[in-house]
Amino acid sequence: MSSRLIASLLSLFLAALTLSGCKQGEGDVCQVTEDCEAGLICNAVTGRCQTETTDTDPPDAAPAIDAAPTVDAPADAQIDAGNSVW
Repeated sequence: MSSRLIASLLSLFLAALTLSGCKQGEGDVCQVTEDCEAGLICNAVTGRCQTETTDTDPPDAAPAIDAAPTVDAPADAQIDAGNSVW
């Protein structure tokens, strides 16, 4: 092998080794938290690096209360079943 080929292969190997050690930034694709930069975690659902949320405060607003359902017609299950008592 020529020294030029060896130098090229060595450079390629070092570049691949350097790039494989890079950590992912916020919003980048990840598989495990170790793929992400310090202070970020890998969201298993989205597969993206994100800041870790440790929010334990209650929500800002109370959930809305739904109105009770209104009955718009009398029950007609017996009629539908063919057991009419009318």
